[in-house]
Amino acid sequence: MGKQQFSGRSALSLLALSLVTLSLTACGGSGSSGSSSVGGGSGGGGTIPTAPAWVAGQFPAESTLKDFCQTPRTGTDPFNSNRPYPDRAGTAMHEKMWLRSWTNNTYLWYREVADRDPAAFSVAQYFNLLKTEQLTDSGTPKDNFHFTENTAQYQQQTQSGVSAGYGIRWSFGRNTPPRQLTIAYTEPNSPAANAGLLRGDKLYHSILKFVQYRPIS
Repeated sequence: MGKQQFSGRSALSLLALSLVTLSLTACGGSGSSGSSSVGGGSGGGGTIPTAPAWVAGQFPAESTLKDFCQTPRTGTDPFNSNRPYPDRAGTAMHEKMWLRSWTNNTYLWYREVADRDPAAFSVAQYFNLLKTEQLTDSGTPKDNFHFTENTAQYQQQTQSGVSAGYGIRWSFGRNTPPRQLTIAYTEPNSPAANAGLLRGDKLYHSILKFVQYRPIS
């Protein structure tokens, strides 16, 4: 990636991946690949539904898997008007199948993600596999921003006015279509700066409505 040019596709991957990574740790941590008898959460106890089985090339709607957690959070969310957490008792397989469907629906390079059976991996291991393995022309990973972030920490940072994450600040020239996004600045030694992003670089094209982003628990 050149110092003076930054493609919109690469910029979008940085933003799109944040949607996936912020959701991984919302359940209170990732677990093993087996089933769980964990109960509780705001949805109460009771029988934990069976997670859908993996079938290569078939992706259940992520909305049907949303909020199922092997370790549901309890109580209320201080960053969401103290509303009860939406977590429902589930299994690690629920979490992995949600990550799989969400990636297939939102990830920029979803066609390049190998569709592996999640049963063989822990949640954290499986997440690390849900990315492209392709390289750029210079030999560096095409996806250089695949990581997790704790939802509670992210919310505390963003709602307290602290900038965190990739070390990049966007400026909206227009926040309605056709949107215009320009890098206002990057933090020194941040992932964005180390990737060669510079002040003034623009996001030219997007296939996601990332400007309407909301954290997903």
